[in-house]
Amino acid sequence: MNFNFSTLMRGQMLFPHFPVSLEKMGSHIEFREIESCMTYNLGDEILLKTAHNNHPGECLSYRIEHAGRSCCYVTDTEHYSVIDHHLSKFIKGSDIVIYDANFTDEEYNGYSGFDPKTGWGHSTWQEGIKLVQEAGAKKLVLFHHATHRTDAELDQIEIKAQAKYPDCIAAKEGMVLYI
Repeated sequence: MNFNFSTLMRGQMLFPHFPVSLEKMGSHIEFREIESCMTYNLGDEILLKTAHNNHPGECLSYRIEHAGRSCCYVTDTEHYSVIDHHLSKFIKGSDIVIYDANFTDEEYNGYSGFDPKTGWGHSTWQEGIKLVQEAGAKKLVLFHHATHRTDAELDQIEIKAQAKYPDCIAAKEGMVLYI
């Protein structure tokens, strides 16, 4: 069955997921389907670009550009055995890359007692660093943390990541990024 985003959101906003339907929200909501490898003009000289992610069930990355600055949101994507040159080109020179760092290399590859996570559609902080370095992007924000991680574990990942790429931070609740 092929659903568009409007159909999916309407279904999500019904009981038992949510007590108020979209029709009862008291506002005008307009849905627009977007596709991979497209550029959308959002007005006020803001561009939104999209790229396909390596994720089961499909997913998109986003690049927002305005006044010579850019931010890329690259979550729900799995790295390949080599750097994805399409994704590298997409984030090239970006000021901020928010990247799917759900796993560590050890977890992803099934080392140290972990089951392998190949095919799950998520990446590692180590692969995020490789990608940003190849693309000549600037700040790397590790995002989409595993739900079992504690704040202390995220702090340790951030320390290890900064030792390899100093302009790297782990996203935290309430964090604000300025471009």
